[in-house]
Amino acid sequence: KITPAPVVALPSLPIATSVKIQEEVVEEEPKTIVSVSYPTSLYISEFLPDPEGSDGEGEWIELYNDSQEVADISGFFLDDGEAGSRPFEIPQGTKIGIKSFLVFSRLETKIALNNTADEARLLYPDETIAAKVSYTDVKEGYSAAYEQKEGKLFWTNSPTPGKANILS
Repeated sequence: KITPAPVVALPSLPIATSVKIQEEVVEEEPKTIVSVSYPTSLYISEFLPDPEGSDGEGEWIELYNDSQEVADISGFFLDDGEAGSRPFEIPQGTKIGIKSFLVFSRLETKIALNNTADEARLLYPDETIAAKVSYTDVKEGYSAAYEQKEGKLFWTNSPTPGKANILS
Protein backbone atom coordinates (compact mmCIF):
# COMPACT_ATOMS: atom_id res chain seq x y z
CA LYS A 1 0.00 0.00 0.00
CA ILE A 2 1.30 3.43 -0.91
CA THR A 3 0.83 6.26 1.47
CA PRO A 4 0.57 9.68 -0.13
CA ALA A 5 3.02 12.35 1.08
CA PRO A 6 1.48 15.05 3.19
CA VAL A 7 0.52 18.26 1.42
CA VAL A 8 2.39 21.25 2.75
CA ALA A 9 1.17 24.77 2.09
CA LEU A 10 3.94 27.13 0.98
CA PRO A 11 3.74 30.87 1.46
CA SER A 12 2.84 32.64 -1.74
CA LEU A 13 5.78 34.12 -3.67
CA PRO A 14 5.54 36.97 -6.12
CA ILE A 15 5.74 35.89 -9.73
CA ALA A 16 7.98 37.84 -12.06
CA THR A 17 6.16 38.95 -15.13
CA SER A 18 9.21 40.40 -16.90
CA VAL A 19 12.93 40.27 -16.36
CA LYS A 20 15.28 43.08 -17.43
CA ILE A 21 18.88 42.07 -17.96
CA GLN A 22 21.45 44.76 -18.43
CA GLU A 23 24.10 43.86 -20.90
CA GLU A 24 27.32 45.83 -21.32
CA VAL A 25 28.89 45.61 -24.74
CA VAL A 26 32.60 46.31 -24.86
CA GLU A 27 33.95 46.87 -28.31
CA GLU A 28 37.57 45.97 -28.81
CA GLU A 29 39.75 46.85 -31.71
CA PRO A 30 41.00 43.74 -33.44
CA LYS A 31 44.57 43.13 -32.37
CA THR A 32 47.19 41.99 -34.78
CA ILE A 33 50.43 40.77 -33.39
CA VAL A 34 53.26 41.33 -35.79
CA SER A 35 56.55 39.64 -35.22
CA VAL A 36 59.42 41.41 -36.93
CA SER A 37 62.73 39.70 -37.33
CA TYR A 38 65.73 41.44 -38.77
CA PRO A 39 68.77 39.80 -40.29
CA THR A 40 71.30 39.14 -37.53
CA SER A 41 74.19 38.09 -39.73
CA LEU A 42 75.13 41.61 -40.80
CA TYR A 43 78.17 43.48 -39.63
CA ILE A 44 80.31 46.47 -40.53
CA SER A 45 83.24 44.77 -42.19
CA GLU A 46 85.35 47.76 -43.21
CA PHE A 47 85.30 51.54 -43.43
CA LEU A 48 87.62 54.33 -44.52
CA PRO A 49 87.37 57.41 -42.26
CA ASP A 50 90.42 59.38 -43.50
CA PRO A 51 91.22 58.66 -47.15
CA GLU A 52 94.15 60.24 -48.90
CA GLY A 53 92.86 63.40 -50.55
CA SER A 54 89.31 64.63 -50.06
CA ASP A 55 87.36 63.00 -47.22
CA GLY A 56 84.07 63.95 -48.88
CA GLU A 57 84.81 61.86 -51.94
CA GLY A 58 86.80 58.99 -50.47
CA GLU A 59 85.06 57.89 -47.25
CA TRP A 60 82.92 54.75 -47.27
CA ILE A 61 81.33 52.12 -45.04
CA GLU A 62 81.11 48.46 -46.06
CA LEU A 63 78.57 45.95 -44.75
CA TYR A 64 78.86 42.18 -44.97
CA ASN A 65 76.07 39.59 -44.93
CA ASP A 66 77.46 36.45 -43.32
CA SER A 67 74.34 34.41 -43.99
CA GLN A 68 73.10 31.74 -46.36
CA GLU A 69 70.12 33.99 -47.15
CA VAL A 70 69.82 37.29 -48.96
CA ALA A 71 69.44 40.10 -46.39
CA ASP A 72 66.87 42.81 -47.07
CA ILE A 73 68.16 45.94 -45.34
CA SER A 74 65.45 48.31 -46.58
CA GLY A 75 64.76 50.93 -43.95
CA PHE A 76 67.90 50.23 -41.92
CA PHE A 77 70.12 53.22 -41.11
CA LEU A 78 73.83 53.93 -41.35
CA ASP A 79 75.19 56.47 -38.90
CA ASP A 80 78.29 57.66 -37.14
CA GLY A 81 78.42 58.38 -33.39
CA GLU A 82 75.64 60.06 -31.41
CA ALA A 83 75.23 63.75 -32.26
CA GLY A 84 77.27 63.31 -35.43
CA SER A 85 75.95 63.24 -38.98
CA ARG A 86 72.28 62.71 -39.66
CA PRO A 87 71.47 58.96 -40.02
CA PHE A 88 71.19 57.73 -43.61
CA GLU A 89 68.11 55.61 -44.30
CA ILE A 90 68.92 52.72 -46.60
CA PRO A 91 66.51 52.83 -49.57
CA GLN A 92 63.67 50.37 -50.06
CA GLY A 93 64.64 47.32 -52.09
CA THR A 94 68.26 47.32 -50.89
CA LYS A 95 69.53 43.77 -50.42
CA ILE A 96 72.87 42.17 -49.67
CA GLY A 97 73.50 38.82 -51.33
CA ILE A 98 74.57 35.62 -49.61
CA LYS A 99 78.10 35.99 -48.15
CA SER A 100 78.35 39.36 -49.93
CA PHE A 101 79.51 42.93 -49.36
CA LEU A 102 77.73 46.23 -49.96
CA VAL A 103 79.57 49.57 -49.89
CA PHE A 104 78.03 52.95 -49.13
CA SER A 105 80.04 56.07 -50.02
CA ARG A 106 79.98 59.34 -48.15
CA LEU A 107 78.71 60.97 -51.35
CA GLU A 108 75.59 58.80 -51.03
CA THR A 109 75.10 58.77 -47.26
CA LYS A 110 76.40 62.24 -46.31
CA ILE A 111 77.91 60.57 -43.22
CA ALA A 112 81.18 62.27 -42.24
CA LEU A 113 83.39 59.95 -40.20
CA ASN A 114 85.74 61.88 -37.92
CA ASN A 115 89.46 61.58 -38.57
CA THR A 116 90.34 61.28 -34.87
CA ALA A 117 87.73 59.13 -33.12
CA ASP A 118 84.14 58.19 -33.92
CA GLU A 119 81.79 55.27 -34.51
CA ALA A 120 80.33 53.58 -37.56
CA ARG A 121 76.88 52.18 -36.79
CA LEU A 122 74.25 50.08 -38.52
CA LEU A 123 70.80 50.63 -37.04
CA TYR A 124 67.66 48.55 -37.41
CA PRO A 125 64.56 50.31 -38.82
CA ASP A 126 63.45 51.03 -35.23
CA GLU A 127 66.86 52.74 -34.78
CA THR A 128 68.23 50.27 -32.24
CA ILE A 129 71.83 49.24 -32.83
CA ALA A 130 72.43 46.25 -35.11
CA ALA A 131 76.22 46.72 -35.30
CA LYS A 132 78.64 49.32 -33.99
CA VAL A 133 82.37 49.85 -34.34
CA SER A 134 84.20 52.50 -32.31
CA TYR A 135 87.62 53.71 -33.41
CA THR A 136 90.50 56.04 -32.53
CA ASP A 137 94.02 56.72 -33.81
CA VAL A 138 93.21 57.01 -37.50
CA LYS A 139 96.00 57.01 -40.06
CA GLU A 140 95.39 58.73 -43.38
CA GLY A 141 94.73 56.22 -46.15
CA TYR A 142 94.15 53.30 -43.76
CA SER A 143 90.84 51.52 -43.51
CA ALA A 144 89.45 49.90 -40.39
CA ALA A 145 88.87 46.24 -41.23
CA TYR A 146 86.93 43.92 -38.97
CA GLU A 147 88.23 40.40 -38.47
CA GLN A 148 85.16 38.37 -37.56
CA LYS A 149 86.97 35.27 -36.29
CA GLU A 150 88.94 37.31 -33.76
CA GLY A 151 86.21 39.88 -33.24
CA LYS A 152 88.71 42.72 -33.60
CA LEU A 153 89.21 45.81 -35.67
CA PHE A 154 92.52 46.21 -37.52
CA TRP A 155 93.96 49.17 -39.41
CA THR A 156 95.16 48.21 -42.85
CA ASN A 157 96.90 50.17 -45.60
CA SER A 158 95.18 47.95 -48.18
CA PRO A 159 91.52 49.10 -48.29
CA THR A 160 89.27 46.61 -50.09
CA PRO A 161 85.81 48.12 -50.63
CA GLY A 162 83.41 45.39 -51.76
CA LYS A 163 85.95 42.60 -51.25
CA ALA A 164 87.40 40.43 -48.49
CA ASN A 165 89.61 42.34 -46.08
CA ILE A 166 93.38 42.25 -46.39
CA LEU A 167 95.02 42.67 -43.02
CA SER A 168 98.45 44.23 -43.51
